[in-house]
Amino acid sequence: MFWDKIVAWLHAIRLKYVEKKAYVIFVSIIIGIFSALAAVMLKNIVYYIKILLQYDWGISYLSILYFIYPLVGIFIVYIYLRVFHDGHINKEIGYLIYKLSRNENDLPRRQIYAHLITSGTTVGFGGSVGLEAPIVLSGSSIGSAISKYFRVNLTDRNLLIACGAAGGISAIFNAPIAATIFAFEVLLPSMAVSAFVPLLISSATASIFSNLLFAEKPFVLITNAWEVNDLTFYIVFGVLCGLLASYMIKMSYWIGRMIFRNIKSQVSRLIIGSILLGSMIFIFPALYGEGYDMVNALFVNNVNLVIISPLFQSLPTNTWIILIAITIILLIKVIATSLTLGAGGNGGIFAPSLFTGAFAGYAFATIINLTGVAHVNAICFMAVGMAGVFSGVLKAPMTAIFLIAEVTGGYSLFLPLMIVSALSYFIARYIEPHSVYTKMLAEDKKWDHEKIDSVMLQRLSIKDLIETNFTCITIDDSLFSIREKVFSSSHKFFPVVDKDLHLTGIVHFNDIKNFFLNKHEEDFGWEMLIKPVKDKIEINDSVEEALKKLENVGAWNLPVTDNGIYKGFLFRSRILDSYRQHVIQQRTMF
Repeated sequence: MFWDKIVAWLHAIRLKYVEKKAYVIFVSIIIGIFSALAAVMLKNIVYYIKILLQYDWGISYLSILYFIYPLVGIFIVYIYLRVFHDGHINKEIGYLIYKLSRNENDLPRRQIYAHLITSGTTVGFGGSVGLEAPIVLSGSSIGSAISKYFRVNLTDRNLLIACGAAGGISAIFNAPIAATIFAFEVLLPSMAVSAFVPLLISSATASIFSNLLFAEKPFVLITNAWEVNDLTFYIVFGVLCGLLASYMIKMSYWIGRMIFRNIKSQVSRLIIGSILLGSMIFIFPALYGEGYDMVNALFVNNVNLVIISPLFQSLPTNTWIILIAITIILLIKVIATSLTLGAGGNGGIFAPSLFTGAFAGYAFATIINLTGVAHVNAICFMAVGMAGVFSGVLKAPMTAIFLIAEVTGGYSLFLPLMIVSALSYFIARYIEPHSVYTKMLAEDKKWDHEKIDSVMLQRLSIKDLIETNFTCITIDDSLFSIREKVFSSSHKFFPVVDKDLHLTGIVHFNDIKNFFLNKHEEDFGWEMLIKPVKDKIEINDSVEEALKKLENVGAWNLPVTDNGIYKGFLFRSRILDSYRQHVIQQRTMF
């Protein structure tokens, strides 16, 4: 109650004295602080679970406990969700993208802590996923709650939700620039450039507070300058990263949608997915958890830690065996990630993308060095490989470039980062147009194209645009009733419905007027005037689909139905006018 009064007082002062932009920046700083606290809490959950599981147990990487731990973690998540969240929370960034694209910015507050608990438990117990997607969702809910609490208008609320997501990413990676660009590229592709300021301030604030409370970085690397003579190899490697990114998107979709969605029982999904995941981690311990420790091991060429496996312990350790092991691991990492998520764990594909890219870079550089064609720096290829696969999987090349430059200190690699990220992006986009986040939305017809126009159109709803003030004629109406309706209305046409309100056709005013002027009331031939509709728009169609129907039949309006029941008319002019208003709002935002 006390805080509510303080907020109301601040809001009154703001309306009287404070410019809107300054107020949004003030709220973005608060969001950045709380997003950092959430990220630090998440990292500490994972850290202390790992300490608890490995403390004084003398566990080796071949221990059977590496089979058991992921099962236990996913089971704990399952029980927690059943008890506190009715068995389900939205775990996909695609869900957030869809919400923002439709201007639905009132996110559930329970996601703030639910994602911290479930993802921290999943990763801490060895689930083969990353923490970045959960912190994006948690940070977004923080942004939604705080912006609502501080009474920020609906126009700016999407921006502050993105500030929360960017703050979370910035705090996890200590990469404020990359986090800001991520919000632009992935979450708000139609946002005005002026929105860059609160996003960057929120990200910088989150990074500062994260460093004060938890200074550990995911990667420790200072790269050397790249060799110009290696340019051809970077080009080839960029193409390879694009193919690998496409493979990850398709495999993730196939396992998640085609396999686990067909298993109706959640318990069955948990058992099947957990057993398969535990078996994979037991055979290849490098798949345990996020995998950043394995990437750091490769950075210092500690390959023996990476390839420890029952499959290879009886084989001689030579370079080709190492290459085979690393290639297998990088190809099945996405499978382990999909199994973790399919079984009920919580996490994202950020970390698996970076893991796969780093392993691919090491394998590619090692092969070149073995063939004797040239001698290349494996560390450089690992760094650009992380950016390349990330760029192709998330369809976010700018985020990939700045993320790797910031977290690895690889600023001297900007040119190869740009080349590999761009090539991977274009190759992956040619093979698979949608990112790993929007593919399922596209399959469900909730995301048609990754274009700014489409994003803007998705913020419009047919339910908000239809005109319902048309006078309906019922097929059983008497001529007297029809005459009263027609001559008392200002409309030029009338929908004709049956007794159950199903649309049967349209009657135009001139036709019905001439009928009454030239016919006697005892004549019952008015039904001949009913004309079939050229097409119908379903009320749950997207506005983009409605525009296509209007264009296909060359009409300025079409009736809207809900499973055949008449609801109103949608006019093309109404869509275009609403679209124009949204564009103006975007330009004047912040």
